[in-house]
Amino acid sequence: MIVVTSIRLMTHLAIPGWTTTVFGFFAILMVQVATFLFMFCCLFLYTRGLSAFIPRRDYAFFKLDVEEISFGEH
Repeated sequence: MIVVTSIRLMTHLAIPGWTTTVFGFFAILMVQVATFLFMFCCLFLYTRGLSAFIPRRDYAFFKLDVEEISFGEH
């Protein structure tokens, strides 16, 4: 894209008509890639702020209280 722009602005060489279409396609593609990378970075930074489950530390929050039930004397 830089080469095509520099040829267009700095020389008198002819640029074919389809180059503007390709230039536009690559410009849209680059905007989409930048948007995807920005969203990925935001998601990555968001998940870093969430607390992780560490079994040794957090088991008490998920453990059920169990009562011992006897069905008669053995």
